This record gives sequence, C-alpha cells and structure tokens, in this order.
Amino acid sequence: MTPERTLSSIRVGLGVLFLVRTTIGARLVGLASPNWLYGWPSGGWHPSVFGIALPSTVMCALCVLRTLGAVAFVIGYRVRLGGLVAGLCGLAVLTQDPLAFFNTMYLLHVGVVMIALSIPDALSPPRFLVMSVYAWAGIAKLNSDWLSGRVLFELAADGTIRRGGSLVGTTTAVVAAITVVVIELSLPLLLLLRRSRPIGLVAAVAFHVALEAFVRPDLFGWAMLSLLVAFVGEQKPRMLSR
Repeated sequence: MTPERTLSSIRVGLGVLFLVRTTIGARLVGLASPNWLYGWPSGGWHPSVFGIALPSTVMCALCVLRTLGAVAFVIGYRVRLGGLVAGLCGLAVLTQDPLAFFNTMYLLHVGVVMIALSIPDALSPPRFLVMSVYAWAGIAKLNSDWLSGRVLFELAADGTIRRGGSLVGTTTAVVAAITVVVIELSLPLLLLLRRSRPIGLVAAVAFHVALEAFVRPDLFGWAMLSLLVAFVGEQKPRMLSR
C-alpha cells in the first residue's frame, strides 16, 4: 500500500470515529452522548481547564465548526484545513470540561490534527504517535498500585472488567498487570524495527481486541487500530524503515 493510500485510509477511519464520538452517533455505539453535539452548552456555570468559561454562543460555534471540519476531513475536501478546524475547535471545546480529556477524546483530536498536517508520503508522524501512546501508557503503569495488581482487582470488583472478572484473583491480577506493562513497553520497539514490525502489528491488534473484549475502553482501541494502519503502508527509506 502506498503512503498516500495508507494516510487516506487512516484519515477516513479516524475521521469517522471522531464524528461518531463527538456527535449523537456515540449513542448508536452505546456510549454516553448528553447532547446532539459533544460539548454543546446546556446552560449554567461549569468549570474549565484554564478557568476561562467560554460564552454559550462561542461553544455552539466551536461545536458546529468542529463537526463541519470533521465531515470535510472524512470526505477528503480541503483535508488539511478541515482536520485542523475539527481538531483545534474540538480541543477548545474539551477545555470547557476538565473531565473531557480522557484517552479516547485526546487521541482522536491529536490524531486528526497530526494526519491533517502530515505530508502525502510521510508515515512517520502517525507512527511516532502510536509508539508514544504505548510507551507513555507503559511508563505510567510503573507504580506500586498497578504492578501489585490492585487496580485490576478493583476493576474486576466493580464490574469494569466485563468478562472473566470473577477469575481475577490476587495472583492473576499481578500476572495480568505485569503482562500489560511488558506489552505496552515492548510494542514501540517492535513497531520501530522493520524486521520485528509484523510481530508488533500482530501483538498490537491482539492486545486491542483483548481489551475490547474484556474492558471496552470507549473507542480508544478502534482509534489505535486505525492509526496502526500506518505501519502497514510502505514508506520511502527513512529512519523508521531501516
């Protein structure tokens, strides 16, 4: 697959996920969507990330521009402009809710902006994004709460782990927690090197399929699978392809 077709595939996949998650379409996939457009003002006071609450008219305009930009991004019309409008307006909307910067939303917005800025034959930006997500996720789990299995045990207890939660005991929680960290820290290196890239791709896909089956972390897994397409396409000889 050529770099152009690879980026086009990522653009459509990521753009559709962006539209689904930021519109009432989120309800169709069983996710919370309080309004017809994510972030649409509901009236009253609300906290913001930087302490500056935007007027309702500005919020409405940002939500509409974000959606129009995302539509243009998906259909391939003025891709760079559409992606930047969608991503940047969307990030501005997220600043109005301190709890809005969860993994899926942040990845979708940053991913759309990065793809919009990528030149037609450059696969390095989305590849770096994917590897950085795995690396930081693994590093963030290098703490006693996670490595002791306590977090997974509590997730199983409160029903967040949808399948097999009853099988999560003290020992299995520790093994699973360490396994997740090893996978997340190994994937960047496996994906970086051409010889090990097929192994990394298979491991990454299996990892996200397992997460969807057991936890279903919003649309995060689907967004990562869309970005992983960057490792399927062939790229001109550059640092990541050596």
